[in-house]
Amino acid sequence: MPGWWQAEPGGVAGWAAAPYAGPVRRAVLAGKRGAGQGLVELLLARLPLECLPVDAVVTWIPAHPRRAILRPDPGEPLAVALARREGLSCRPLLARSPFGRRQAGRDADERRAGGATLGLRLRSAAPPAVVVVDDVRTTGATLDRAAELLREAGTRHVMGVTVAAARSPG
Repeated sequence: MPGWWQAEPGGVAGWAAAPYAGPVRRAVLAGKRGAGQGLVELLLARLPLECLPVDAVVTWIPAHPRRAILRPDPGEPLAVALARREGLSCRPLLARSPFGRRQAGRDADERRAGGATLGLRLRSAAPPAVVVVDDVRTTGATLDRAAELLREAGTRHVMGVTVAAARSPG
C-alpha cells in the first residue's frame, strides 16, 4: 500500500508512492518492458520532500541480466531522478548474477524463501547510508536481500523507496 512501511525482522523499512493496482500496475509492467511512462513523475510527486537521510547514496535494484540485455533497467532512471531532486549521490552499488533466480512468476512464499538465490551482490564499497530504489515492492524479499548485503558490508542505515507496493507488512 502507499506510504511508509515498517521493516519485518531483518528487513528494510521504506516508502511507496502508490498501490500496485490499476493504472499504476499497468505503468510498472510497461516500465519493465521498457515502455513505462510517468513512473519517475509519480514517484517524485508523491515522495515527501527531504525525507531521505542527507548523507545517503541512492542506488537501485538491478534488473536480471537476461532482462537487461533486451531493455533498459527500470530502477535506474527512478534512482537518478530521486537523487537529483534530493541533492544526493547516485551509484550502482548492486549487481545481479545471470545465474540468480528471477522473482517473476514466484508466489509470496517462494519469493521470501528465495532471497539468497536472487544472485544479488555488491559491486562497490557500501556507504554508511543507502536508499535502495525499486519499481515495485511485492513481498519485500528483494529489497530485504539488498539491505542484508549492504548491512553485512557496513551500511548502518538502509531505506527502501518504490513506485508501488503490493502489500503492507504487519
